[in-house]
Amino acid sequence: NNFSGGGTEDTLTISHNLGYVPFAFVYMQNYDGVNGSTTTELYQLDWSTYGATYENYAEARIDSSNLVIAFKDTNSPSIVQLDGFWYIFHNPAT
Repeated sequence: NNFSGGGTEDTLTISHNLGYVPFAFVYMQNYDGVNGSTTTELYQLDWSTYGATYENYAEARIDSSNLVIAFKDTNSPSIVQLDGFWYIFHNPAT
């Protein structure tokens, strides 16, 4: 997903519509807003807390219908290309 910086939060929404809050893993590259660099490693995202650096964060939020991946950078107004992946675990008994 292309995420825009400049202090505004940009989000990617993945609909799952399971009707309950499922267990999920979300991994994403880290963008360093100070140095303007993107890692090649993937990091597990925090859930609604600040991530790897003070100047920017990526977090995941999940509810009964959507997984939202959010990115915010307070340093750069440029478009940032970040890669990642997610797993949403369905409970067939639910």
